[in-house]
Amino acid sequence: MINIDKLKLEIVFSAQRSRGPGGQNVNKTNSAAQIKWSYKESSAISEYQKDLVAEKLKSYINKENEVYLRSDIYRDLESNKKEVVNR
Repeated sequence: MINIDKLKLEIVFSAQRSRGPGGQNVNKTNSAAQIKWSYKESSAISEYQKDLVAEKLKSYINKENEVYLRSDIYRDLESNKKEVVNR
């Protein structure tokens, strides 16, 4: 079973400049949302679940063994944050 509360504490959120739609302010505001999660160091999931993450999400894992997700499909940060957390 995944401990969602612990998992939320382990996720690192940041905002970046968007490359998506947005008109004149697209390159001036931090409207893209990004999350990183060091799944190998996680205490929210079991070793078996860590193996599943490595297998199923390998295209989203960077060189530091972090799950990396980004969303910039919306014009505002809050919508992008919701989108990336849902994924």
